[in-house]
Amino acid sequence: YEADSAKQWGSPFQPKLSVDSDYQWLQPAVYGSGEDSGLVLSDGKSNIFLVRRATSPQPNLEMQTEAPVSGSPLVTPLAVVGDTVYAGNQVGRLSRYSLPGLEPQEDIALGGSVVWGPHSTGDYLLLTTGDSQMVCIDRQGAIAWQQSLEHGHPTGAPLVDGESVTLVWQQSGLSQVNLTSGAESGYTEMPQPVVTGPVAFGPRLLLTTADGALLILDRP
Repeated sequence: YEADSAKQWGSPFQPKLSVDSDYQWLQPAVYGSGEDSGLVLSDGKSNIFLVRRATSPQPNLEMQTEAPVSGSPLVTPLAVVGDTVYAGNQVGRLSRYSLPGLEPQEDIALGGSVVWGPHSTGDYLLLTTGDSQMVCIDRQGAIAWQQSLEHGHPTGAPLVDGESVTLVWQQSGLSQVNLTSGAESGYTEMPQPVVTGPVAFGPRLLLTTADGALLILDRP
C-alpha cells in the first residue's frame, strides 16, 4: 500500500498453497533499503521467500528467491542483519540464511529457545532465551556478548540510537544498553508493568501499560 494514501500499490505476492497444509506465517523482515529493498517471508516449516517490488507487466510483488526451510521449523519473527536473515527454530537454535540467495548456513547454538526477538539493531541482532540470557549476534554471525537478564525479560521492540539501545523490561523499568559491550549505561524504574517497547517522543519515550494507560518517561 502507498503510505500517503493507503491505496493498494499493486498485486500481492501469492505463494503456492496446499489444501492439506496449515500455514503459520512468521513476521517478515525487510532486506536492503529504498527502491531496491525486499521482503523476506516464511511459513516457518516449508519455504522461505525473498520478494521485491516489480512494475512489469503491472505493479506487483514478485518472488526473487525461494528456498526450502532447512532443518528444524522456524518459530520466531524473521530478522535481517547485513546479508543474513535469522529466526529461532523449534529445537532452540538460531537458523540463518544468506541473502539474496537464501542459502542455509550453520545454525547457532543458544543454550535455550528464543523467547524475545530476534530483533535487528543495525549491525547487531538481539534476542533473549528461555534460560534467561540476552544474546547479541554481530554481522559475521558470531556471538558478540551474552549475559544474564538482571531485570527479567524485555517486551516490545528495542529502540536503537547509534551504538546504544533502549530496552523495556516487562516488570521493572527500562535500560540504556551499549550494543558493542552489553554494558548498561542507565536505568529508570517504572511504576507499573508495560506491554509495549519504547517509542521515541522527542527527547522522551512513550510506553503502554497492560490496562491501556500511556506513559511518558525521560530516557534513562
